Amino acid sequence: MAEHGEIVDQRRKAAQALRDHKGELISRWMEKIHLLTREKGAEGFATERVLREDAEDLMAMVLSRLETRTPETDSAAFYHLILEGRQNNVRLADVAYVLLELKSVSKQVIFETLEDELEAFRVSRLVDDTVEAVLRKSADLYELTAEADHLTARERLQEIFAAWDAEEALADAQSPAEVLQVAAGKLRGIWDLAGCRIRFGEEPGGARRDITEEPPMPLPLLTERRQYLTDREVAGGGTLSLLERVGRRREAYVCPDVSEDELLVNAAELAEAGALSLACCPLVSRGEVMGALLLYGRARNTFRETDQRRLADFANVMALALDRTGRIERSRKEISEAEVIARIGRVLLELPTREALLEGVAEALRAFRDYFDVSLFRVDAAAGECALVAEAGRGGRYRPDQYRQKIGEGFIGLCARTGETVRASELEQDDRRLVAFEEEYRARSELALPVKKGERVIGVLHFLSEREGDFPDSEIAALEHVAPHIGVALQNASMITQRRRDQYHIEQAQRQLTNIIRSTAVGITSTDKDGVYTHWMPSCEKLLGYSQSEVVGRKTPADLAAEPYDLKASLARCLREGRAESEVTMLRKDGVPRVIQETRVPMQDEEGRHIGFTAYLMDVTERKRAEEQVRRERDALQLVVGAMGAGLALFDHKLGLQWANTTLMQWFDFAEDALGKECHEVCVCGYCKRETCPIEVAIKTGRPQSRVHETTDRKGVWHCYQQVFTPVSHGETRLVVLTLDITDQRRQTEQMRLINKLTEKVETSLDLEKVLHLVLTCVTAGHAIGLNRAFIFLLDESAAQLEGRMAVGPVSLQEARRIWQDLDESAESIEQLLDSAAPSEGDMELTRRVRDLRIPVSHSRDTLVSTLGSRTSAHVGDARSDPHMDERLAGRLELAEFVCVPLAVQDEPLGVMLADNKYSRSPVTQDQVQLLEMFSRQASLAIANARAYQRIGDQLRELRRTRDRLIEAERMASVGRMASHLAHEIRNPLTVIGGFAASIARQYKHDPKTYRNASIIHDEVQRLERTLVNVLDYTRPLRPDKTPICLNEIVGETIEQFREQLDEEGISVRASLERDLPPVPADGEMIKQVVINLLKNAIEGMENKGGGTLSVSTALAEGEVSMAVADTGPGMEPDTLEKLFSPFFTTKIGGVGLGLSVSRRIVEQHGGRIEVESELGAGSTFRVTLALSDKGPAPLRRQQASSMEGG
Repeated sequence: MAEHGEIVDQRRKAAQALRDHKGELISRWMEKIHLLTREKGAEGFATERVLREDAEDLMAMVLSRLETRTPETDSAAFYHLILEGRQNNVRLADVAYVLLELKSVSKQVIFETLEDELEAFRVSRLVDDTVEAVLRKSADLYELTAEADHLTARERLQEIFAAWDAEEALADAQSPAEVLQVAAGKLRGIWDLAGCRIRFGEEPGGARRDITEEPPMPLPLLTERRQYLTDREVAGGGTLSLLERVGRRREAYVCPDVSEDELLVNAAELAEAGALSLACCPLVSRGEVMGALLLYGRARNTFRETDQRRLADFANVMALALDRTGRIERSRKEISEAEVIARIGRVLLELPTREALLEGVAEALRAFRDYFDVSLFRVDAAAGECALVAEAGRGGRYRPDQYRQKIGEGFIGLCARTGETVRASELEQDDRRLVAFEEEYRARSELALPVKKGERVIGVLHFLSEREGDFPDSEIAALEHVAPHIGVALQNASMITQRRRDQYHIEQAQRQLTNIIRSTAVGITSTDKDGVYTHWMPSCEKLLGYSQSEVVGRKTPADLAAEPYDLKASLARCLREGRAESEVTMLRKDGVPRVIQETRVPMQDEEGRHIGFTAYLMDVTERKRAEEQVRRERDALQLVVGAMGAGLALFDHKLGLQWANTTLMQWFDFAEDALGKECHEVCVCGYCKRETCPIEVAIKTGRPQSRVHETTDRKGVWHCYQQVFTPVSHGETRLVVLTLDITDQRRQTEQMRLINKLTEKVETSLDLEKVLHLVLTCVTAGHAIGLNRAFIFLLDESAAQLEGRMAVGPVSLQEARRIWQDLDESAESIEQLLDSAAPSEGDMELTRRVRDLRIPVSHSRDTLVSTLGSRTSAHVGDARSDPHMDERLAGRLELAEFVCVPLAVQDEPLGVMLADNKYSRSPVTQDQVQLLEMFSRQASLAIANARAYQRIGDQLRELRRTRDRLIEAERMASVGRMASHLAHEIRNPLTVIGGFAASIARQYKHDPKTYRNASIIHDEVQRLERTLVNVLDYTRPLRPDKTPICLNEIVGETIEQFREQLDEEGISVRASLERDLPPVPADGEMIKQVVINLLKNAIEGMENKGGGTLSVSTALAEGEVSMAVADTGPGMEPDTLEKLFSPFFTTKIGGVGLGLSVSRRIVEQHGGRIEVESELGAGSTFRVTLALSDKGPAPLRRQQASSMEGG
């Protein structure tokens, strides 16, 4: 009732808030209606007019229903409102839109008005329900207003109003029984009823649930005639209740007279009970049949066939109410389940003892549904039994305390064995039942539920109920949800038992520890935070002679020390590190000094606060004397061996290591735990019991053996040792191994040989790239300088900047380790390494990184530049913190410690060379720096020779090009002279012949034959004249007048000149011109002639081919601009390409063969180059490259073939 009153209050608040802002609400509402209708023209304006006129009525109706929920007074008005809208062609969709917009603006007003957001949300939900109910009723009335028969419509209207009335009456029902009670009252206002019944569908366990009025009426049963039953029902036999038939077929059933219905089996029983007519209708919610409604009439013909629709209206309303009350019941059940879980949780937290805890859990479960008895069993798998640990019965505890039941017997044992829930409703006929006590016969339902930890069953919950058919699936699900918490209870109970057992053991251990402390030789003391003794065990008195009363509260460790003792520092270190060990000489009470090993740890209280220190004192005086004697003897031996600068090891008859001096252990990187291992396991000899093993040979022959052992340590550093294996016979010792480190001698020898080998290699190789790689390989070879990585930077031609040229070394730690392993396994000599040296993938990747780096020489303070200028090497400890280091270089090469040496020949600087140990992280030694400096001089000579050879080659090529130009010039001069002579001798006759031919053609136009012959003569004379002009142009010297020109403009103008011809041939143009192309120093007219020749050749190559594509592009490279002309013509053969740029070579009929030759001359005069690529069937591409400065690129020979035929 309190809940109902709260809802009524919220409805009033909602209605009052909307009334207070009614004007604003209707204004917003009408704006949205206008948006709906403005695009519908005249029809839309008519709809808007009707809606505006009735808006206040509709608004008042919604507010009235929201506040009172009694629509009886406004149902007729609502009907007439809908009827008026229907007559004015207002569609149901428009009404729906208007109502939904009313809901939207109403909720806006609610949230703007109410300050409490939670209350506003609840009130807005009521507005939602109200408007949606009105919308549903609008749909019902719209269907009704379409009824042609007004009498039928009026009757139907009354039915709808009655259904609405029932819906409102059922809105506050809280249970299915209350739904039936309220609905029966409404239904009796329509029909004379003897009774009502609601039957729900099958529930878990096959049970059915009926809600009926008292006294209950008989259930109508139908015959099993085939025409009324399904095949499955007939095959199953038996009778079928009327409620089952209605629910399965989803159709209403009306029986005006039970005595005349042949289908009814128990008509007489019904009549005797006062039911002379029947009506039954399915209850459908959310598309599913939830049950059926059955009405009993007191008189015959109480129900007619025409009542089916009215009955369906009531059934729908009741189905909605039953669905809602069902959800309410489920919510209450979930709440009660949560309460049980909470009650169990409180038991787990509050009850301290094992027995109270488990008994509390059992009682909480019994109270869940007022069960007769609840028992909790622990599964004892070892004994094969279930042991009772707690029981809560309605009359107390029924079973004895030590009750046990075997696994597999009864419901409890079956559940423990299978791990599955066991439920039984008919206990008297169930042979699995096992009765443990007399009162158990009162039970009508039984349930056994497993309690698991993971997949293992650790317990069983046993329930007894006096109710028949108890333990539905929903209840079992709730109990199964509780089961894990019971598992926690069992574990907590076990923990309580274990805690008691542990407490007993702790007490025993404490007593034993007290006895041990009293008898131990170790003194145990404690001090406060300042070091003053607070506890002094009897063992301490035995140790130092002071009694407890003489020390506690009076002395500190410093007071007992024989020498000054910094107690404050010792306590601080102990507090900081958590433990402090020291050896202190303390004076006994009798004045005798004793060496005491003191171990001190911080002491804390229960809350973790530091309150002092605990110290353990042990007298180690005698042990220190023995250790001192051993140490003196060992130091004497170490002095002898150390003075030799050698490693020494002793092996027994099994070749197990007995002893090794510190030097050898450091060289071969093993610790004292290597004692007992064989020689090859500690890497002393490097062999593994082979016939060539010098140890095996020494032991077999009895003669000393010697050999040189080379190895690489974990950091990748190469070492070389001279070893002597001498057999002896002294106790267990059978072999003495003497090892001398000859790494420096061998490295110096190898380094000098390396320089000689490098000089020999340089003398036979003049290729600069090969020389650079060879130099860097020597720097990184383990046999030689042995650094991880090396880089070379060389001055450019203008000596303005250092450019990265080449690098050798790994790019990752994994690759470095692989390289070291490969070198160690292959054991190649330096000669073999240099002969097979080739850039690896890592070298190429490192080279790509370094070639992007440029360092201006103007940065004089830069480390690399200063090294080059001063001709002295630089050893940088950390590049990242060096202020003079180029940050981009240090970041790109990931430099830390490195060495930089200059490369120079006499006074000519060449560049610098860098090297580091990035991956081994070994420091760069001074020996390596000195060797690198010496080696750099030889490398500089090699680089200078290679560069000189390269310059000589460039000069030789330039001389050859100059010679070719002179020969070409002489040849062209001869051709020019001959052309001039021919022009002088031929041009005048040609002019006369052409003139007379033109005159004849004009005079004899009427004579076709004469006119044609004269025209042919005139055309051929013109062709000869053009040929003569081309020859004279070709022989004329080219003197380009260079000015800054825009290549893009020339290309664009030239394309437009050929536009008409391109369109006629159907050739498409694809131009891709580089934006912001810088000006080019060139003769514009000459360059345009080149572009014309290339475009003309491309177009002629695609003539009569049905079209094609002409592609023209410009691009910007380093110091150059380029133009490419590509076509989709037939391409050219290799033989044609060889002669393509030769004068007077052509493949076209009527061509002179000078176009491409002249184009090449023009480009070369500008210091550029022209190249061509072509392939048969794939078209051709001409590419012209011009320099951005007057020093253009030297003319190069063409690479591939040319695209177009010469013209």
